[in-house]
Amino acid sequence: MDTGIGVAAGMRGKLFQMFSQADGSLTRKFGGVGLGLQLSKKVAGELGGDVEILHTMPGQGSTFRLRITDHRLDSGRVNTNLQQALGNGTKRGSDFSELKGKKVLCVEDHIDHQRLIDSTLDKYGIQTVIAHDGHEGIERALSGEFDVVLMDILMPHLNGNEATQMLRSKGYQKPILALSAQGRAGDRERSMLAGCNEYLTKPIDIDHLLQTIAKFTAGFHHTL
Repeated sequence: MDTGIGVAAGMRGKLFQMFSQADGSLTRKFGGVGLGLQLSKKVAGELGGDVEILHTMPGQGSTFRLRITDHRLDSGRVNTNLQQALGNGTKRGSDFSELKGKKVLCVEDHIDHQRLIDSTLDKYGIQTVIAHDGHEGIERALSGEFDVVLMDILMPHLNGNEATQMLRSKGYQKPILALSAQGRAGDRERSMLAGCNEYLTKPIDIDHLLQTIAKFTAGFHHTL
């Protein structure tokens, strides 16, 4: 039984998709990155079972059924498949080897997003440093040598656009990529005017994120 916000009938097909939530506009309010149900279904499948939605009602939560028929657990196989699942979304035609050794500053206040970005980039040999808010992000960006900054836009106290403007006013020239859970009309333009070089939406498309990092770390120079 999940006591959350429930799911409208037309959105049920998205529930078990990787990095997906029924309504992306709710990400900031309720948190999460859209992994829980997909990974639960993956584990159940490895045990010969499944996870199914029995009942859901907007505003009243949801009821799921977990079915397991195989008690002979091969933990190594399960762990391997889960690691592969976390890497889904990357195109097999590119191993992004050019990103190995790059250093990324992730300015993000949500711990789930911090963990997702850190674990994903680590798979490609990218070192990730976490800043938990805009003020810390500015301090770390100015005191460290980073190839790119991932800037969450919807942070409290000092949001990503404000932090970016302050960095640019201090002469910071490294690429800054905006990350936002909303993607409303005009949001991209506001971030670009603040000094961001690209605008990416959440839930995070891992392949697009890696491609964008590769693009902006290949001989990039920002013009103030």
